[in-house]
Amino acid sequence: KELTLTCMDMSEKLYPSSSHPSAAGLLGDLADLLFWQGNYDGALSYYLKALQICETAYGAHHPMVAECLVDIGTFFEKQSKPVEAIPYLQRALDIYNTVWQDQSHPAVGSTMYHLAVCLYNSGHPIDAVDLWQQCLAIITATYGKHHALAVSCETHLRMISAGEEAALTTPRPSSRGGGIPASSSGVNQPPQAPIPDIFVQASSPQYRVKEDKFSADDMQKLHTYLHNHQYNEAIPLYQRYVDEQEKVLAAEGKSLTPEFLALLTQLGHTYQHAGQYNQALEIYLKALQAKKTLYGDDQIHTANAYQAVGHCYDAKNEYQLALEYHTLAYQAWQRIFPYDVTLICSALQTIARLHEKFGQVGVALQVWKEIQKIAGAERGVDTTAEQYSIALEIARLEGQLVDPV
Repeated sequence: KELTLTCMDMSEKLYPSSSHPSAAGLLGDLADLLFWQGNYDGALSYYLKALQICETAYGAHHPMVAECLVDIGTFFEKQSKPVEAIPYLQRALDIYNTVWQDQSHPAVGSTMYHLAVCLYNSGHPIDAVDLWQQCLAIITATYGKHHALAVSCETHLRMISAGEEAALTTPRPSSRGGGIPASSSGVNQPPQAPIPDIFVQASSPQYRVKEDKFSADDMQKLHTYLHNHQYNEAIPLYQRYVDEQEKVLAAEGKSLTPEFLALLTQLGHTYQHAGQYNQALEIYLKALQAKKTLYGDDQIHTANAYQAVGHCYDAKNEYQLALEYHTLAYQAWQRIFPYDVTLICSALQTIARLHEKFGQVGVALQVWKEIQKIAGAERGVDTTAEQYSIALEIARLEGQLVDPV
């Protein structure tokens, strides 16, 4: 909380009007923290302020505004106030549908899910069923049938089919806004490596080795190491756990499952955080090949895997290989979500920064100009704030290319 407040203070000094988009992101993070601390009134006030800033910066029909609306809607949903949540979630869904039109974007599916829960719990089961069916189709096509939202949709639909009418609960979302996973964010380090939700699933009885070699004490130690960012200490435990899970799958004659691949990728992140790049790269490449076999090239998991490999080569200062895999990731995002201008521009920004890092300033400048061209399209990041940020990058790089007098 103190760190977030410090960032807020710095943001207010840089942008005294407190209306810059960066302030909205910090407000949202602080609201999340206050919610989990039980300060619900404080959380709601920050969520609403973040919405106001985004509407001012981006206009009323931007995906960032939709994210803020989803935050407010799910806030009320968690408070068992479905009637209050519905208007915010419905407006968010309308914005996403306008931006992405007929594209099966995961943010659309996630918002449909939350809206369906609220509709069901407010006495509209027919509308809820329709949304769950649509959500199931989107999430299955995007992430596969093993994703938590897909499983939840199927569970709720079976409950209704069986005549069960208990109030429904919603799984805690893995990221705010229900959008693309963190590993596609364009940063040069992998996400922090706490044990993900899928890790808990993988430790259920059907995945455990018969001897139960990995004890509850081992699991607690692993959680503690990762929580404290003690990656070198965590790696032997994490590696042993992953090895045991792979043996279970082999003994049962199964190929690498989506759950195991998620676990494997997190192990790669742990190695990378520890600075053991060769080991991380070996794991990332193994996960990439398995994901290409399981999902094909035009799937979010595969695009994320390309990007993880690219980030690792970047950390190893292997420019050409990093560029190769980041380009593959960018091309995959273009095929998967051709109308998601924000996502495409983010992938290009990663490539532009890679060029600049390795001294290719002129090439980086050309990529930023391409981003500026794309961002000026009819839909997407065509807001004043984002265009201004892009223009600053272009001006900065042009300044570096000017010969000294």
